[in-house]
Amino acid sequence: MSLITNDKYVEDVCKMGQGADCCRYLIMGKSWECAKETSLKSTIDARVHSFTAKGDNCKGFDAEHYDITKEE
Repeated sequence: MSLITNDKYVEDVCKMGQGADCCRYLIMGKSWECAKETSLKSTIDARVHSFTAKGDNCKGFDAEHYDITKEE
């Protein structure tokens, strides 16, 4: 599971707090984590109809390829 320690990524890509647009794979463990590339993915996909967060917003968290200096 990928720890997401970049709050800007959680806001911009995962869309935390944005209802149905929020990524369904965003979960909270020790920090924000991405469950897209884990065994939880199939369970999340099967149950997404009951979630508020329905987004599938990226290929999976990759801190090396996210530009944290990006300006809006």
